[in-house]
Amino acid sequence: MDLFFLAIQGSIILAAVVAFFLVIFLLVILLLYIKAKLTPEGKVTIRINDGERELEVDPGQTLLSALGNSKIFLPSACGGGGLFESLQ
Repeated sequence: MDLFFLAIQGSIILAAVVAFFLVIFLLVILLLYIKAKLTPEGKVTIRINDGERELEVDPGQTLLSALGNSKIFLPSACGGGGLFESLQ
């Protein structure tokens, strides 16, 4: 009786682990699909001063890094160290 009870518990645990990994796998697939649909393809255009200057950059960059790579530097009170750098 005890051996039968342990076998049932073992199969329940195995089924729970398989179900957990299956749910995680499906969520990862869903997130990758959504990311592929929402991320723009090709180049992204940044217009500066109402179209006075336009930059073509790759998607996924931050605005600050895209401008810096194009030799357009923005003034900052912290000197580029970030907020916490200026507080120290």
